[in-house]
Amino acid sequence: ELWLRSIIGSHPSLLCARLHGERLGDWTAAAEVAEFVLAVESFNPAVRTEAHRLLGRARAALGQHLAAREAAEAAIDEAAKAKYVWLEMLALRDLLEWSEVGEVESVRARLGGVLRRVATAEELDGVLGEGDWAGVRAMAEQACEGAHHQQRG
Repeated sequence: ELWLRSIIGSHPSLLCARLHGERLGDWTAAAEVAEFVLAVESFNPAVRTEAHRLLGRARAALGQHLAAREAAEAAIDEAAKAKYVWLEMLALRDLLEWSEVGEVESVRARLGGVLRRVATAEELDGVLGEGDWAGVRAMAEQACEGAHHQQRG
């Protein structure tokens, strides 16, 4: 995902905070930086989306799963409003990772809807990988087939 950040111009503070959390395990500091960026940045939806995603990741690492899911939902909303489908997909992937068992199918359905707008199932393998995402990929394949049939008919 670092290549994506270089394309959309993520805030340098977020990158440093993410590395601080990943390398040093100090997710509290990462959360504080993400919250600060959200407090001062009100105009750039890409930066706000990434800040919410980092906040969610930090909260999840700190065992605050409800707060992590809330941050993921905020990232999804921010990306959707700006029509940043790729960031919306990544935020939904985060939410799926932190979802409770009873929420998984609902989140997968939402992710499947976004995947229809992103790419074919084969193209998604590079991002989602194989294995845990098989159900989501299957939904994307069905969605792509449905869209293909609608275009024909």
